[in-house]
Amino acid sequence: MFDWSNYLVLAKELAARSDEASKRAAVSRAYYAAFGVAFNYVELNKLASLTHRGDDHAIVWNALSLSSDRRINSLAQDAKRLRQFRNNADYEANYEQNSNGTQYCLFLAEGIVKALR
Repeated sequence: MFDWSNYLVLAKELAARSDEASKRAAVSRAYYAAFGVAFNYVELNKLASLTHRGDDHAIVWNALSLSSDRRINSLAQDAKRLRQFRNNADYEANYEQNSNGTQYCLFLAEGIVKALR
């Protein structure tokens, strides 16, 4: 089985590069590291019915946001912020991905991955 946290390793490598494309790709890989680990957590704990389609992004983060565990609930809020950064990096041509934003995304993703593994 694929270890989604490997995307976080790749994201850190990409973030170390100076070009914007690498920084955008780093944000995207960081998001998918967090999402993959969270998806497995939700599925393993039967917190929601997953579709294995695009809708699962909202389903996973919403399932975590409904947790009575404040730590998990907080992670869901971080994930929603991370998803917005990823959407900007992947879809917005006029969005400038800088090093500070990239590092913030890595920080958010690492927190999610560590907490849910």
